[in-house]
Amino acid sequence: MRMNKKIKVLLITALFLFTLYLWTLPFQKNRMPYGEVDAGSHFTVGDYMAETDKSVYVLPYFIDKRYGTDNHFSPHHLWYHPPYHVNFAIMQIFGGERILPVFLFNAILCSIIVLISYFVLERLFGFWVAFLSSLLFVFSMRDIMVFLWGQWPQQISYFYTPLVLYVFYKYVCSYLDGNTKPVYAYIFAVLLGVNFYLHPVGSFHTIVALV
Repeated sequence: MRMNKKIKVLLITALFLFTLYLWTLPFQKNRMPYGEVDAGSHFTVGDYMAETDKSVYVLPYFIDKRYGTDNHFSPHHLWYHPPYHVNFAIMQIFGGERILPVFLFNAILCSIIVLISYFVLERLFGFWVAFLSSLLFVFSMRDIMVFLWGQWPQQISYFYTPLVLYVFYKYVCSYLDGNTKPVYAYIFAVLLGVNFYLHPVGSFHTIVALV
């Protein structure tokens, strides 16, 4: 049975909004920062960038002391490139407040797994498989706890993995069919770059999956 496109859009929109509502419960009433060590570090780096109005690579003293000898690769420097933390600074500036814009931004990006899983699965297996699978993500305690603990860049990077794999799959299919579509290769390169700039560990696992 074919479903009306408007109904599909309404259902997946409702699902995403429900996910966003559920995952923003921690700060709907108590607008205080939360999370474990990674959360505090990510928030503080972005907060420092907003206060100093510049992107940083060399860690300020108070963050550097917190990490101690953890960063063996490049001591006294940001443990990886700064784009994700720059987002925090931009959210603070646009939102006019230090805490709520940052946590709302994280909640929106973490909730996007619902849309990504729906997009990929709907094209491979149809609407109901995609919708019901995405619904299960809403209540995935593993993803919810990682979101609450504060490993936001890593989690969001992993969420891009199925999208990267799907675009690669479409390019390979077009190549094997003798009707190569370079647009998929370009989109693949962009998404893999986004995957890497969110978190190197996420991109590493994406590359392993591709291989």
